[in-house]
Amino acid sequence: MCGQKFELKIDNVRFVGHPTLLQHALGQVSKTDPSPKREAPTMILFNVVFALRANADPSVINCLHNLSRRIATVLQHEERRCQYLTREAKLILALQDEVSAVADANDGPQSPFHHILPKCKLARDLKEAYDR
Repeated sequence: MCGQKFELKIDNVRFVGHPTLLQHALGQVSKTDPSPKREAPTMILFNVVFALRANADPSVINCLHNLSRRIATVLQHEERRCQYLTREAKLILALQDEVSAVADANDGPQSPFHHILPKCKLARDLKEAYDR
């Protein structure tokens, strides 16, 4: 399923994306990465997905699939170069845990989004792309 179009329709929402496999070689080191060894990979694959109306025009669906494929290619390159996705995912998960702990102590759920946004470059970039 990786490396090809992903499309799923649930009720009135169509999800279109491009699942991408991250093939890490153990001990793989980038020319621009000064650290001698890397951590074992924790991310095997990722999927850039857009949600749109189920009855969207086929040209829009194809356009968004192509965009998701291009974004996935860039993210795959950055993951191989400097483990960008791995770092950002770990940061997001840590911030979610932090917000959950505070919510448990305060007896109320909180959205982690407002805590993640100022600290996570990936979140800011996704928000900026969405807002345009």
